[in-house]
Amino acid sequence: MRWDFPTFRAAERTFQLLTQVAGRAGRGETPGKVVLQTFHPDHYAIQFAQKHDYASFYEKRSAVPPLDALSAVQTPWPTSWYAVTSWSKR
Repeated sequence: MRWDFPTFRAAERTFQLLTQVAGRAGRGETPGKVVLQTFHPDHYAIQFAQKHDYASFYEKRSAVPPLDALSAVQTPWPTSWYAVTSWSKR
């Protein structure tokens, strides 16, 4: 598992897997213990997974591209050429 893999989903995948493993370790009569070996213990995905802090992780991720850089534009025009030329005439 590589959180630094060049994809915007790497931190989410790391957080999801760590919280899933930690949740499974604590089942049953005996409490579980999770040991994680990493080169980057200060990464926010690991820190928030350690605390099971979903809300803070979501807040942190909502400020990271592409979530804050994406937008959807719907137009009534059949092609983008019509949309651009019509929009530029305004």
